[in-house]
Amino acid sequence: MKNSYKIKNIIDESNNQRPITLRAIERYKKKVNATCKILSGNEGSGFFCEIKVNNRLMKVLFTNNHVINNLNSDIKIEHNKEKKIIKLSKNRFKCTNEELDYTCIEILKEDGFNNYFKIDKNININNPYEEYKYDEYVMIQYPGGDDVSFAQGYINNIKDENIIYTMKTEYGSSGSPLILDTRNLKIIGIHYQKTSKNNDEKKAIFIKYIIQDIEKQLQNYNNNNKFNDYNYYNNNNNYNYNNTFNNFNYNNNNFNININNTLNNFNDNNPYSINNNIKKNQIIKFNPIGTEEWDNKILDMYSNKQFKDNKECW
Repeated sequence: MKNSYKIKNIIDESNNQRPITLRAIERYKKKVNATCKILSGNEGSGFFCEIKVNNRLMKVLFTNNHVINNLNSDIKIEHNKEKKIIKLSKNRFKCTNEELDYTCIEILKEDGFNNYFKIDKNININNPYEEYKYDEYVMIQYPGGDDVSFAQGYINNIKDENIIYTMKTEYGSSGSPLILDTRNLKIIGIHYQKTSKNNDEKKAIFIKYIIQDIEKQLQNYNNNNKFNDYNYYNNNNNYNYNNTFNNFNYNNNNFNININNTLNNFNDNNPYSINNNIKKNQIIKFNPIGTEEWDNKILDMYSNKQFKDNKECW
């Protein structure tokens, strides 16, 4: 991949800067294709991630709600130096939340993306700051709508849904992944704003709360789809039932027509013919061996000759 990677120096707990190592840069380069520049809405950054919600494994694109909040229009991105469009069809799950400032769009196989981040497995721990306070993180971002840039840092605190850390970012960094460098580049949050105290102190939404919200929204999405599928099935079922009933009536009518035609084709000269003896609306019983029983008389359904030849057999 032809790219000149911009580097934002690490800012450690004592605000002393030190350079990112070449070995670290090589690790980060492997995940550049799991990120993108968002061209739709308010330009920003985004990343592709594999998540598990409601026992369903999904691949999604993450960014901020303040970057993309209109989920009725196709999404334009720049990925690997190429402009691409993600079409927001009805069969694609998508959700957004202004309060948590995230947008999630399902990625389908036909979209052709093949590099995804994963979520760190310890996000549900009771005291996340104690879990992560010694971890070094990295952000892969597109500050100022420019080329991709790497930045490192440490987490200052985690308060409920907010991860607080020190880093220099710019317009266009919104929606970048907060990645745990010391935990095999797993995701812990989505960068979204600076704090009011310090221009270099920034905030990310802790991914735990985003996953919980997606679970709720996915449940509603599935329930609505099941309801629509039920209506579709029910309508089809009624259609099939009505067709079956109509076919039954059609077959029944045909059966009556065939019976009437059979009776009308009897030889009127045959003394044993049913036509000579049948009365209107008279019920006729059919014998399985080929005779008809009416008023205790046995009437052969065949010709006179057949009756004479076979009468002893009956």
